[in-house]
Amino acid sequence: MPFAFALYKEKYFSKPLWNKIAFISFFGLSSTCVVLTSSRAGMVALGVLVAMAWWSFFRNFKSLVVMALVVCAGYALTPVSQKERLLSLFMDIEVTSISERSQESAEESAHSRLDGLMDGFKMMLERPVLGYGAGNFASSRYLVGSSYPDLQAHNLPGQIMGDLGIFGVLAFTSFLWWMVRSNLRLIKRRAELASYSSSCLTALALLFLLGLGAHNLYRYTWLWFAAFTSIMLAVHRRDELLKIMVMKANAAKEPSL
Repeated sequence: MPFAFALYKEKYFSKPLWNKIAFISFFGLSSTCVVLTSSRAGMVALGVLVAMAWWSFFRNFKSLVVMALVVCAGYALTPVSQKERLLSLFMDIEVTSISERSQESAEESAHSRLDGLMDGFKMMLERPVLGYGAGNFASSRYLVGSSYPDLQAHNLPGQIMGDLGIFGVLAFTSFLWWMVRSNLRLIKRRAELASYSSSCLTALALLFLLGLGAHNLYRYTWLWFAAFTSIMLAVHRRDELLKIMVMKANAAKEPSL
């Protein structure tokens, strides 16, 4: 979804009206799917996506009003169960649209995410260098006296610490830092693909945000964003070399005094 905004702003893509209609339809259907999952993390991430997209691509009062109206209309059309799930993040309310058993399950799921973070830290203290190994969090967390043995971390930082130890924390931090720094450099230099760099940063922020409630360390999307960043850097270097070659060619053509 973040890259759809860059396509929408692309001059070659957005000129035909049907392309804009396709973008609006895609974003509307995708947002509906996110809301209907009843995932609180997903709904929060959707709100963050809209805010970041406005800041990165539009940033004017007219688009702000349009987005605010769309959000209000979407909230009004949202089923009661999804509204209560979302509001339960910010206020202490009784969710009447789901069963008591489902409510207890949701509360236990929220607590298990915090425990996943703490258990991951404890596991890193037990094996600080390389952790317990990739994919071994669920089968190893009972060793630190966890309240949720045989359960996945449901927390990205906890998963990294428990599975990969200090080395993994440093490696993943370096990996993220390279992508963020590279995309910020492309944006600062106003590269041709700068809008896609903004989309990449937005996607990374959302992936990390969702990782606070999920164990998404081994999802291929991290590698996709790294590949996109590498391609954009290569294109930018090619463009810079072409500019230098053109400048040298023009300088060679100028008559000497």
